[in-house]
Amino acid sequence: MRRRGWLLIAVVAAALAGCASTPRLTAEVESFSTLARSPAPAAVAIVPFTGIDGDGLEFARYRERLAAALEARGFQVVPAAANPPWRLRLGWRVGDGRQVVETIGPPPAYRYPRHGRRTARGYDPLFDDPFFFGGYDVVTYTVYGRHLVLVLVEAASGEEVWRASAFSVGRRRSLRGAFDGLVAAALADFPAEVSRRVTVTLEPEA
Repeated sequence: MRRRGWLLIAVVAAALAGCASTPRLTAEVESFSTLARSPAPAAVAIVPFTGIDGDGLEFARYRERLAAALEARGFQVVPAAANPPWRLRLGWRVGDGRQVVETIGPPPAYRYPRHGRRTARGYDPLFDDPFFFGGYDVVTYTVYGRHLVLVLVEAASGEEVWRASAFSVGRRRSLRGAFDGLVAAALADFPAEVSRRVTVTLEPEA
């Protein structure tokens, strides 16, 4: 019974907010470029970074999703065997995670210097009563860094002409849910050089 009062309020508020909100991802983006403009609608092949299994199912899935983003920007995505003029290297990494500790207390409207709330009729003992609203809780959870790297290479010369990295943090130790958001963030200013925080809207996972 100790925490039920304010926890119930917090849970209901979070549920209502979750129903009304749109999922978003915020990423730190860093890019470098020698391109004055986008080479689209040129053909491009998506190839794995060193250390990424190009024959694996994971790369195949991410390649499909990256291809859709590139085609939306006017590129023609083709197999590497077609020898297109451009190659886009795809790489990613998920960190080991770090622990985060947060202190959660009663809603601000119920915080007062002492137990209860002063009213016209006197003191209301229910407000900010630690036995009713439960005082403060310490919550511990783990967050993981998700890092995506894209490098556009001119096939004839092997020269890198654009490189972008996008980094975000989340509670899930998986790139699956964050991949499309990281791609959108990395391509947001293509082919310009940027160093900024980008927030994108995510499509709900199927």
